[in-house]
Amino acid sequence: MEIPPEIRGDILKMQQIQQKLQNFMLQKQHVQVQKIEVENALKEIKNVKKDDGVFEIVGTIMFKKSKDELNASLDEKNELFTLRLSSLDKQINTLTDEAKEIQAKITAEINKKR
Repeated sequence: MEIPPEIRGDILKMQQIQQKLQNFMLQKQHVQVQKIEVENALKEIKNVKKDDGVFEIVGTIMFKKSKDELNASLDEKNELFTLRLSSLDKQINTLTDEAKEIQAKITAEINKKR
């Protein structure tokens, strides 16, 4: 049985969506790991006395900061990661819905041809 051009196009579109979904899932995993690291750092910084110096590593350089400065910086990063995860979840859900629609369309077209 030869595959009609419209079904071929839908299959190609489905493959592209699957690739995008895989990419977004990898991004989500990466952001989740970063968020966990920040949350762990926030827990650890609670054990530091206010007057003790703390350090933040930026690239290959270590900077001394106050506890409050680092806490504020980590809170900001945590908030950004939360927003990024929310955005990725929305994109993943949108693509998943789109994939389901295309799958249903392909299935309907194949059943019509039988």
